[in-house]
Amino acid sequence: MSILKEYKEPKDLLEKLLREGKRTWTSEDIQEKVDHFFNFCVTSLSLRDWCLAYLNLDNAEKSDFYNIHFQNEWLNYCGSIANLSKHFKLLEGRKSSVSSVDSKISGHMLLGIGDDGKMTEIMQAMRVSFDIQNSDGNVKGLMEVLFGCVSQWEQVFTNYNIPAPDSDLKYRMFIEYL
Repeated sequence: MSILKEYKEPKDLLEKLLREGKRTWTSEDIQEKVDHFFNFCVTSLSLRDWCLAYLNLDNAEKSDFYNIHFQNEWLNYCGSIANLSKHFKLLEGRKSSVSSVDSKISGHMLLGIGDDGKMTEIMQAMRVSFDIQNSDGNVKGLMEVLFGCVSQWEQVFTNYNIPAPDSDLKYRMFIEYL
């Protein structure tokens, strides 16, 4: 389907989304984090088109699929961020579900896990992160948006019987090796 031969079906792009999510979460440099988050959002929006092509939907079904994407909180956030970052504004008559994305420094709890699978230590680390403010003024954290978006894509794949990667990959987005 893609000129990049490694991307053959929607599953490949969902795996890319997971890799972008992991890079976003684990990056400690603000510029790298924003680069990866931008890529995550654009990949999520692109995945919609990949699914449409894979499913070969007719006009009514295609419209229904667009509505699923538009009406889902997490997919809509990523779509708004991708479009506003690529085009600086939305098409006339369209409204963004996101009003701002602000960087911040926040504390994260890092859990050490030994070879036996048991927790060995807890560390507090300060990390660059984002607050995503929606159009209603509610703020979502970066982890919540990454997890919500991937979880919703998994649900879409299930609902439409699209082959998907292992579901535990979304949890591995947040694993760091120190």
